Amino acid sequence: MHSMRSATSAPTLFAPAAALSFLLASFAAPAAEPAAAPAATAPSVEQFVTEALAAQPSIAALRARLAASRELVAPAGALADPMVEGMYTEAGFPGWTVGRVEMSMVGVEVRQDLSRRAKREARAAVAEAEASARAVDVEALRRQVARDVRVLCARLYALDRGLEATAAGGELLDLLAETAASRYRVGEGDQEGLVKAQLERTRLEERRTDLAAERGTAEAALARLLDRGAGFRVAPFASLDQPPFPDGAWDELVEAGSAEIAERRAAVDVAEKRAAAAKLELKANFSAAAAAYYRGSLDPVVTLKFGVELPARRSKKQAPLLRAAELDLEAARRDLDAERAALREETARLAADKERAETQIERYREGILPQTSAAFEAARSAYLNGRGSFSTAIEDFNLWLDARGALARREGELFAAWAELEALTTAAPAATTEGETR
Repeated sequence: MHSMRSATSAPTLFAPAAALSFLLASFAAPAAEPAAAPAATAPSVEQFVTEALAAQPSIAALRARLAASRELVAPAGALADPMVEGMYTEAGFPGWTVGRVEMSMVGVEVRQDLSRRAKREARAAVAEAEASARAVDVEALRRQVARDVRVLCARLYALDRGLEATAAGGELLDLLAETAASRYRVGEGDQEGLVKAQLERTRLEERRTDLAAERGTAEAALARLLDRGAGFRVAPFASLDQPPFPDGAWDELVEAGSAEIAERRAAVDVAEKRAAAAKLELKANFSAAAAAYYRGSLDPVVTLKFGVELPARRSKKQAPLLRAAELDLEAARRDLDAERAALREETARLAADKERAETQIERYREGILPQTSAAFEAARSAYLNGRGSFSTAIEDFNLWLDARGALARREGELFAAWAELEALTTAAPAATTEGETR
């Protein structure tokens, strides 16, 4: 917004008054928001979400671990590799009597451990359940990244509105300072107004510096999620989309769609399959072997073997492993119950945050913002007409400035509450082709 200050000699009392009225009219009404940035430069929250999902290294790392876990399913259900052994039996050692003495021979033996089919299927089921749990972990992380991007964008929007308000406030302070200076020059005011105008200008710059630093921090956090370099900058956010909150109670939506619940259920599934596999380990394993021996001019010898594993140490080996697996299953089920309770609390908090933010936004738009604008206009008019003090005008100016920043924060809080609910109930946007290959 351009300055209304005259470039010539000392301004009259009427030019600042008209300029102040114009600025207040521009910033007082709730509907009179700043013009949106050009489409070519205005950032899109969902575009940032899509980019972060495609670029985030931690998501790519989890995808690689998911692929690795899927490769382990087939080996988990496979038989052990066979063992081939060479044998030499010499009855006349150290001489060579193969072909002359019946007990002397050279042979090859092949031995195969025969794990029960049910055991192998149970191990494969455990590996498959673990791979499914990895897939749930990937989705949970994708939702977390999407939520973090949206919350950061809401934060940037609030900071941008605060910086916008300080810029407008700076122009208003300049105009008030000109008025105070012109009154002081003609003997209608004292030096207090000039000093306080300078003080408020310094405090406004302090606020602007803090807001800019906070914006830089939020910008750096967004750059990390987008995997951008240190020079990444985000153009000011002109607006936030109206959060599309679902109707009705959210508990069922969260129970059905929560990635956290899905993670806990996957953990229960893995624990159940591990317990089933551990129970099967109580049963004996088998082995088979076949050997063929060469005896020179004598007839060859063939040996067939079949073995049964004796669970002689079951009480110290398989039984404790089974009990441990059953205890892990019980812990996984209790973790699921605890997660449900935590999400009920989280859902109630989000509902309260939404209701509070909506109520406060309406209060600011319909009441506080126009009221502080009217109070500032009244204090300014009283000061210009010699009936009020400069201190009152500055105090009302600060109330007006705080109201604009508070409204933007409430709008950001509402959007952040929606982002958190979205992460609890809805899958993250589908990855792009680029994102799948990165």
